[in-house]
Amino acid sequence: MWENLNEHYPFNNNFKHNIKTIAIVVVCFILIVLYLQPFGINFFRASFYGYFVLAAGFISSIVLFLHNVVLPEILPKLFDKNFWTLKKQLIYNLWITIVLLVLFGVFAQITNYFDFPYLPVFRTALLSIVPIVFLNIINYNIAIKKKFSKAVEEGLHWIHEDKKKKESKINAKDLICIWAENKKDKFECDISSLAAIGSASNYVEVYWFDGKQINKELVRTTLSSVMKSISSFDNIKQCHRSWLVNVSFVKEMKRQNHNFILILEKLDFFVPVSRTYTPLFRSMFFYE
Repeated sequence: MWENLNEHYPFNNNFKHNIKTIAIVVVCFILIVLYLQPFGINFFRASFYGYFVLAAGFISSIVLFLHNVVLPEILPKLFDKNFWTLKKQLIYNLWITIVLLVLFGVFAQITNYFDFPYLPVFRTALLSIVPIVFLNIINYNIAIKKKFSKAVEEGLHWIHEDKKKKESKINAKDLICIWAENKKDKFECDISSLAAIGSASNYVEVYWFDGKQINKELVRTTLSSVMKSISSFDNIKQCHRSWLVNVSFVKEMKRQNHNFILILEKLDFFVPVSRTYTPLFRSMFFYE
């Protein structure tokens, strides 16, 4: 149980937040005490109770301002929110309560508003606890709200990062990479956008679809090197010693004279099929 006193407790040393919180606490304190008339305060018995409550609210605002705004600015190391614990908060609350109790009592004696039969020390103590309770409730609720918002943000961030990782794995799996002979230049595209690859002397011509039109990319390498790098992709088949095609782009297979050709979507030319690969493509596509 006592070990819990050393647990971290949220201490907010933000200037604007503390000013706003103190104002809310003091207004609530005055209104609630004026309305409920707790701890023996009775406006029907003595009208000066109302003035005392207003004065108590003013005293509370000064004390809370000094302890929650001024002191944290003067002693930043002492009020470091990273090392603020529940035990420190309880001690600090007790200290502020004692200060309010003393000031309330001193004010009552100086102004002769009360004597001890009408405002005992116990009732004054209870009255001084009210603003402290309000202050802690507001600060704790705000801290819980921040923790919840942070947890939600971290959860959404984790989900987003996890989604990105999964997408990157999928993209990496479906990404075709063709390296040039110099090992510096390369061409990359998704397997679904690659239409065909043709050999052109010391280069290969890569035909790929960008969603609008077919583009051609020249890469200085050999077709045999390309075949080795994309051997894991089942959709890419060799149809000729100079050609590789993505079977997903093949519309049909046709006879041309004594040979066969492939008609690919988006391409404005035919891709030849040699006799070696004719049985494979005949089994996959109809021809006329």
